[in-house]
Amino acid sequence: MPRPESSVLKNLCLAIACLLLPLVFTAANTSSHVAAVFGGVCGDGVIDAGEQCDDAGESATCDDDCTFAVCGDSTLNVSSGELCDDGNTTGGDGCSAACTPEFCGNGVVDGLGEQCDDGNNTNGDGCDATCQLESMASVPALSPWGIGLVGILLAMTGAFLARRQAGA
Repeated sequence: MPRPESSVLKNLCLAIACLLLPLVFTAANTSSHVAAVFGGVCGDGVIDAGEQCDDAGESATCDDDCTFAVCGDSTLNVSSGELCDDGNTTGGDGCSAACTPEFCGNGVVDGLGEQCDDGNNTNGDGCDATCQLESMASVPALSPWGIGLVGILLAMTGAFLARRQAGA
């Protein structure tokens, strides 16, 4: 005669298997079944519960984690124009409030201790290679020749415009 505990255990195991097996096979079939069973899949192009957007990957408006693309959200989204995203919109920390890198020579005084930024890293032009103002003694002056040529060009341009207005 079988022991009652073994038949109870057998029935319990069968009940658990009957409940779990359909879920396992359904989840294994397709992502649409996974969405039906588990509540959606980010990246399938369908906005499911818990998703702000779903463009089937990164786009200009949607991050690849199915949240809106926003500068400062710690998710780099190159499609939206981000070149860095450090999780904030505070400038002066290496990544600007517009999610572009801050560095000396980019043409923008970024607040990284820069006094100037003329878009290059050349000394002798008023703003040195470390984006500090140079003393005027270190900036080369225009030679008299250069000043003379500028004056001649301005005079010729003025004469040309005067003749043109006069109808000559």
